[in-house]
Order: sequence, then C-alpha cells, then structure tokens
Amino acid sequence: MSWSASDKLIKQIRVELEQLSHLVRENQPLISTAGKSLTDEWDMRGANLDIEYAILTNDIMKGTFNKSVEGYKRHKGLERENLRDHMNDLELILTMLALRPYTKDT
Repeated sequence: MSWSASDKLIKQIRVELEQLSHLVRENQPLISTAGKSLTDEWDMRGANLDIEYAILTNDIMKGTFNKSVEGYKRHKGLERENLRDHMNDLELILTMLALRPYTKDT
C-alpha cells in the first residue's frame, strides 16, 4: 500500500469514527441502559451474585481494553467514580461491541 493509499484509508477511518461518535452522542440514553440490559440478561441466565457480575464485567474489560476494571480506572485517574461516565465515544462504542455477545438480541 502506498503512502497516499494509507493516508486515504486513515482519512476514511477518521470520517467513520466521527460518524460513530455522532451516533453515540445521539443515542446516549440507549448506551446508558446497556449495562442494565446486560445485568437483566445475566439475571435471566442465573448469574445472581455480585461477584459473578464483577467477574463477567472484568473479563469483558480485559478482553476489550487489556486492563481490568480497576486497572482501567487507575489509568483514567478515577477512584470511586463510574468508569463509563468517564469514557469517550470510542471507548463506549468498543464497550458496547464487547457486550453484544452477552445480550439477548444476539
């Protein structure tokens, strides 16, 4: 691939990420409920202990960001705050994609 082709591909990716960011901002209420939908689905499948939720969430975060929830919170300088409240659009998109296989609409 030539430099000009690489530059063109990078520009195309940027445009698509901007479009995704716009969609995330428009659909923020849906994103905010993604965690609730996931826990509802886990309830239906029999995961009923807080520790099971923590383990599942941590595994998803490790697979998505290569960091545990606590590691990612440290990376962002958070202590008690909700991690999702401090994610940018791309992080939210990646989290939504990572959660997708675990929800009932799959």
